[in-house]
Amino acid sequence: MDHLKIVLTHIVEWIEILGIIILIYGDVKFFIEFLIEEFIKHKLKPPIPVLQNIRCKIGVDILLSLDFLIASDLIILHKKSSLNGV
Repeated sequence: MDHLKIVLTHIVEWIEILGIIILIYGDVKFFIEFLIEEFIKHKLKPPIPVLQNIRCKIGVDILLSLDFLIASDLIILHKKSSLNGV
């Protein structure tokens, strides 16, 4: 039983790390895209649809990373409840 607990702990850690990496990667990628649109292409006046498109893309990455973080929390919750016999 202890071996399963250790394995699940490592799996949860990797799922959380993956979720955080997705979040950071998406934020950096779209921050760079925003800077390019803002300063290079449109000289401080980007059109609203361009900014809305960037916001939508950031939202998708945030939701994907939250899916991973929620999955890791569910594994932890299930692990705790099954070990306590609830």
